[in-house]
Amino acid sequence: MAIHNYHDVYAGFPLPYVGLYGFQAPPNDDGDNWEFNYHSFTEFILPYMDQLTVYNQINFQVANFDGTGSTSFRGHTGASGNAVAISTAIPTFVCPSAPREDNAWALNVTTGGNKYKCYANSGMVTTPNPDVNLTSSVNKGQAMDYAAWGGLGGGSFSGGGTGLRAKYEQENSLAGTPNESERGGILGDWEAWVTIDHVTDGTSQTVLLYELAGMNEAWRGGKRSQADATSSFQPTSGWAGIPACENWTDGSVYGGGTPANYGAAANDGPCHTNCSNVYNDNHGAYSFHSGVAGVLMADGSVRQYNQAIQATVWVRAFTHRGSTPNGQF
Repeated sequence: MAIHNYHDVYAGFPLPYVGLYGFQAPPNDDGDNWEFNYHSFTEFILPYMDQLTVYNQINFQVANFDGTGSTSFRGHTGASGNAVAISTAIPTFVCPSAPREDNAWALNVTTGGNKYKCYANSGMVTTPNPDVNLTSSVNKGQAMDYAAWGGLGGGSFSGGGTGLRAKYEQENSLAGTPNESERGGILGDWEAWVTIDHVTDGTSQTVLLYELAGMNEAWRGGKRSQADATSSFQPTSGWAGIPACENWTDGSVYGGGTPANYGAAANDGPCHTNCSNVYNDNHGAYSFHSGVAGVLMADGSVRQYNQAIQATVWVRAFTHRGSTPNGQF
């Protein structure tokens, strides 16, 4: 309802995120010299879900995750003036089935740049994870278990890919890369502004948000994987972070792969659901409901689907103007 109310006011669905790049000079850069002040659709819809107080606390002129010595895009720092707002729990954003020890979390730094995750009520609970770019004291956040689907990522079948995109191409005998209409989601960052009229596959046939549950914990194949906390984007996995709004799913191997192969082709595979929630590592949808995952359709209805559905059916449920509606799935 909040997203549709936003659409009524602004005549379009919210953008997945908006942001400005800024130059960061040495010695405070992390190697690429850029700071990225982004704000996501989860913030834009707050006034339409009885969270106006939180919305009014956000200063959109500063990054949610900023500070000295790390990129705001990765969110490895906690010096943001928006810390109070983004540390506020939003119950609608949390799946009750996600087995976190605490929905509030933080990242603390100790000697040598080691990164520790700690919960608000239980202190440090994980082993150190080296991250030489992490120099600020704490980064806080609140849980988010649902995400926008930007589009179908990964390598093509003709280019030797083994992930979800390659599986999709294989199932459909596609000789080349699917075009943007076939690959893109409603909240995809490649298209500037999507309205209901643009959803030609039908709002009742097109996914708007999907479950990507469990972060900032990393899960592979139903098991918590503490070794994955080095993932660049895990620290910003709260409701104001990048994982909620930027997702080009490329699938993982069944079982979710291994931390040792993080970001590598060895973790790339055709599994689209309940194999891995590790962001930026060949992930797909992830839930804690046995054999299924939930989706919010663009007409506001909620469905669950079987995790074993064909890759083609899964992808076409997310694309909004590929002329490939699925019907019921």
